[in-house]
Amino acid sequence: MEEKMKNDTNMPKIGFKSSFLILGVTFIVLFAVPFLLERFSPGIQWLVLILSSLLIGATIAYACCFIETEKRIGSSFWVLLGISSLFIFIIEFFLFGLGIYL
Repeated sequence: MEEKMKNDTNMPKIGFKSSFLILGVTFIVLFAVPFLLERFSPGIQWLVLILSSLLIGATIAYACCFIETEKRIGSSFWVLLGISSLFIFIIEFFLFGLGIYL
């Protein structure tokens, strides 16, 4: 007899709907951010980087807390939003802020 393996970890699961949503928003932001960075003065570029990282982080938190589970807005939503936004901001800073991608 085969037993189903139990998952004892607390890692969030991401399904197809969530992954397509996250990838779609990320690709839209990755094409829009360089375009917006070229158009605005250097003072606004930081604002564009912060807003785009918050948008991608909010998409990840929304996908994990609303689509995959029924938790809704709670402490896990805000923690996931903060951690993912910070991680995305660091990546965007190295790609766009230091001029690696542009």
